[in-house]
Amino acid sequence: MTSSDSSSLSCFPEELLLRILSLCVSPPAVLPIPAPRSPLHAWDYASPYSWPLSRTRLALLCVSRQFHRITLPLFYHTLHLQSAKQLTGALKALKRRSTLTPAVRKVVFSAIWQDCDVLLTLCERVDDVDICLDLGHDRSSGVGDIEAEAFCAALARRDIVRLTIRKDPVAYLTHDRPRYMLEGLAQAIPQWTNLESVHLALRLSTSPTTIRLAAALSVAPRLRLVRSQVPAVWNNLLLLASSNSSLKKITLYDYPGYAIPRRSPFANPAIASGPDDAILGTGMYITEARKHARLFELIKAGTSFVRIRAHTTIAAVSSDADVGTRLSPSKVKELAAGLLEGRAINLSGGP
Repeated sequence: MTSSDSSSLSCFPEELLLRILSLCVSPPAVLPIPAPRSPLHAWDYASPYSWPLSRTRLALLCVSRQFHRITLPLFYHTLHLQSAKQLTGALKALKRRSTLTPAVRKVVFSAIWQDCDVLLTLCERVDDVDICLDLGHDRSSGVGDIEAEAFCAALARRDIVRLTIRKDPVAYLTHDRPRYMLEGLAQAIPQWTNLESVHLALRLSTSPTTIRLAAALSVAPRLRLVRSQVPAVWNNLLLLASSNSSLKKITLYDYPGYAIPRRSPFANPAIASGPDDAILGTGMYITEARKHARLFELIKAGTSFVRIRAHTTIAAVSSDADVGTRLSPSKVKELAAGLLEGRAINLSGGP
């Protein structure tokens, strides 16, 4: 084998190529939120969602037949469905090439449409589901929500490991479809024996439906992580979920657009993950949560806090110093820096 042949990518083991190429085509984090209706609902879709990046990711399919065969299943790992038309196209592609259905592991539903249940039934290895609660159809005529009923039935048959629940900006939890979906999830969660993490990407308020959802989280046998937006006011939903003995941490984050950026020095990257960032430790909800030992222990294990301190300095002054001497602001700063570094400070003002 010549040196040129040994350096060719075709000589790499396909397992190694798969690991390398998966880093190039891995899907970015997505938000299943419909297009904003006004500037008040504008979402900042940064460069990962832009067309040039998609073109760069798809370029690997055109390098060679080997690259096409290796990378094509990677593009089906996560299906982000933003419309019923996309859902129809995905079903056609998967039915035409049935060998790709095992590659689908995560599905992001921006709404619930007809045949969403068909997709879940077809892709048997799906274990990560991201659901956006939408308004659905008007049920005043007395006809049930057929799409939501079929979707919940299909979802209950899957063994979900990671679950994300979002909400359309125009939908409320008191509407028929969101309420029905939450009830269906509350019934399915205890049956998912491998459920490890739940992300509640919406502000939950206390209601009979949300209480049933929290009760289901409290009995999930392998639940390790619950991520949630900080509730606007105190409610006992997370308190009820914290009674789950298998739960290891609860990650709270502020509403998108108001949280401290992850690159901020206040954020702890060892704790925070995803869009969540540091929150104020003096908020109404956190103040009340401190009264419940188990709940606050889980919050501390998974949440980064910002501590806002008063602009005061407490410093120990040696007994031989003239305590009656008024220190200038520059000398106070020097004194504080010296105490932090553990070196002596001259308070007399001389050299």
